[in-house]
Amino acid sequence: MQSVLITDDEMSVCNLINHLISWEELGLTGMGYAHDGIQAYQIIMEKKPDIVITDIRMPGLDGLKLIEKIRKENQAVSFIIVSGYREFEFAKQALRFGVEDYLVKPIKEDELNAILRHVQEKRESEYKKEKNESAQQVEIISLQKNLRKTWLSHLIKGDGTANQETIEEINQKYCFRFCGGDFHALVIQIENDRQGGREENREYYIEQVQRFFNQELNTFVFDYESVIQGNQMIYLINGKRYSKEVLEVRLREIITGIRLLSEAIRNMALTIAVSEECDTIEDCRMIIRQAQYAIYMRWWNGKNQIYWAEKSSLELKRDSLRIRSEEREKLLQLIALFDAHKISRWSLEVLENYQRELGKDYVFLVDIVLDIMRIIRDKILEWKGIHENNGFFQEDYFIRQMNDCKNWSEVLQLLGNAIDFAVQAGDERKQMLTALPVRIALQYLEENYSNRITLEELADLVHLSPVYLSSLFKKEAGMNFSDYLIHVRMDRAKKLLKEVKWNVSEVAHLVGYTDSRHFSKTFSKMVGISPKEYRKLHS
Repeated sequence: MQSVLITDDEMSVCNLINHLISWEELGLTGMGYAHDGIQAYQIIMEKKPDIVITDIRMPGLDGLKLIEKIRKENQAVSFIIVSGYREFEFAKQALRFGVEDYLVKPIKEDELNAILRHVQEKRESEYKKEKNESAQQVEIISLQKNLRKTWLSHLIKGDGTANQETIEEINQKYCFRFCGGDFHALVIQIENDRQGGREENREYYIEQVQRFFNQELNTFVFDYESVIQGNQMIYLINGKRYSKEVLEVRLREIITGIRLLSEAIRNMALTIAVSEECDTIEDCRMIIRQAQYAIYMRWWNGKNQIYWAEKSSLELKRDSLRIRSEEREKLLQLIALFDAHKISRWSLEVLENYQRELGKDYVFLVDIVLDIMRIIRDKILEWKGIHENNGFFQEDYFIRQMNDCKNWSEVLQLLGNAIDFAVQAGDERKQMLTALPVRIALQYLEENYSNRITLEELADLVHLSPVYLSSLFKKEAGMNFSDYLIHVRMDRAKKLLKEVKWNVSEVAHLVGYTDSRHFSKTFSKMVGISPKEYRKLHS
């Protein structure tokens, strides 16, 4: 409902206008009277009416001066002027100030309400238009943000051609404002600084830190973008060529400001890794990787610090490290044994050897950990039926878990847990697949016991050799094939003997025996009494 303020220095005119307005029909509400321009200005600024009906000649501040002053304040008020003068100069000035209409006294009821209806409809139309434009603008901004973050996510993962376009092309396609100067990558790790600290509000704190960090970056960089991955924020920033000392001062100022946000954030560990600078998009993927490796230094050297990636590592690390071919073969042999303890022990030994070899570049041990996990995962997944989306079989899941580790010991523990998980899943699947031929054989025996069945026949059915099937059968069923078939036949014979419509010879034939004496002898041996005695006992 739109509101109306009536302004005139004569009370009788105010009352008349109030009486003439069809308030209920138009859906308008009154905001009272003002009797001079100064009072009207104060009410407009305080109560913000939608429509103001004002006289031109008033004490203190005339109607035109009032409108001019309100327009300078950018107040969205619609003015209707009422005057006893048909002066062209007044009308011209009123139009210049964006007045909606000009009424000449004496005021006519129909004319006044028609003007109010027109103004009301115009305001509603403008409001809807602004609302739609605002919604469209929000949608455009959201799409731009998604484009930027998608590009950065692809760059982080090394997907596609994210780093193979020019700055101009990236600015145009993904709505960036990259300029000359340098690029830096930052990785910010946020985690509880207290043993057993609560994690419930971690995402909220990360968002708070990100918001503050963004505000500060806006003051000294050309453009930036970030993505959140678990406890980490990964930034790519483009700005002037700052020295390491200047950039560190700015980062420490930001950290100090973040600490003041709340007591809860003061209890969080905030660690930052900074890459070397580069001046081309092509090298941005490399500096992001550099910062990602540098953040792992906290596992050995502690949290709440700023770590600077060294140039040597930027030159060294264009591809991830892999274990040697002979080590790979040994790992595959251990996987075949499904012995998680041996795999874990071997992995620790290999990591210790690589740590000595890498020296100051020990952060690249992460590559060895990931390579070990990939080899285990790929080998285990050869057993069809294991879902690669389960837990540690997803590399992204393992990396997120690893990034949450607070020190190197926790990383090794995580690796051990992942090995246990993978080996157990593989062993269970192996056992199930190994047991499958036996289950098929058992079902076949249950359904075909009355026929002549040989081990060779069953072996052909499940596509195994008779010797291997015999071994599996005994392991899974607890007895050999022939003994199991006898048990199936005797169980069925017991059920048939309880029914008087078949004699013993007929029962023998129904359960697969052509010689009734052989059947009776086998039955007596298995059950302890003859078929005839069993029938008498249960008839």
